[in-house]
Amino acid sequence: MYEDACWYAQHAPVRQAVPGQLMLVAKRHFLDAAEMQPDEAHSLGNVLGKLTHALKDATGAERVYVVTVVERTPHWHTWVIPRPADSETRGTAYLTSVLTGGFSTTEDEATRVVGELKHSLEHA
Repeated sequence: MYEDACWYAQHAPVRQAVPGQLMLVAKRHFLDAAEMQPDEAHSLGNVLGKLTHALKDATGAERVYVVTVVERTPHWHTWVIPRPADSETRGTAYLTSVLTGGFSTTEDEATRVVGELKHSLEHA
């Protein structure tokens, strides 16, 4: 759904994701920020800004959380997680629920949101 020289983004697995939850993945293999090349480090903020803006447009999210945990998969990937304004939980409680499978979406909903994300990114 998004790709540039350093990164690609895809929708998270629907069985444990909110609509629009993305996984931003480094194209080059590295484990943490200490191993980033200068071009990767420089572009990360720009990419996160683009994705956050697009997620707010596509999902109506009030907040977009960014979480990087490189434990289970030994490769840099960052969760980009929209939180709707009407969510009963916020902050770390919301993130804990999302990241431990407390939410799910459907393939149809994920596909719809990805289409809106692409449209937003193309017209940014």
